[in-house]
Amino acid sequence: MFSKTNLNGQKAGPPSIISINLHVKGDLKSEGEIQIDGSVDGNVTALSITIGENGSINGEIIAGKILIRGKVKGEIHSQEVQLSKSAHVIGDIHHDILGIESGAYVEGLCKRSKRPIENAENKTKSIKTLQINQNTNKPKPKQIDTKPPSKALPSV
Repeated sequence: MFSKTNLNGQKAGPPSIISINLHVKGDLKSEGEIQIDGSVDGNVTALSITIGENGSINGEIIAGKILIRGKVKGEIHSQEVQLSKSAHVIGDIHHDILGIESGAYVEGLCKRSKRPIENAENKTKSIKTLQINQNTNKPKPKQIDTKPPSKALPSV
């Protein structure tokens, strides 16, 4: 029934489903398909992502194929992005193939790229490297001597 393969060439199982009454805080990563009908506050990475009409994501999305019927607030990186008429997207869309139905709401830049997913991964790596370098190059705070003076000053 499910004959798709994941990133490692293995047969993928059924899609992971975030149901309408589920709210997830944190990042989601899957080598298969994710269907989101609830809400996610965090980044989502998968082979394929479907966001239902009641679904919402507040974070970055990276996937090979994305179908959006709900709300997204954040950057999107995908080979193929399809926005249905009920889609509401606030954020930049980095894509190779883009389809937008009449009535879809998009606030952001749509940037065509032959390798939108690789560009997202390179950006993430450079941000992590920058953060690591900033943390190691911080000057150490100066120590302040909080001991009272050894001798009191003479009174006048």
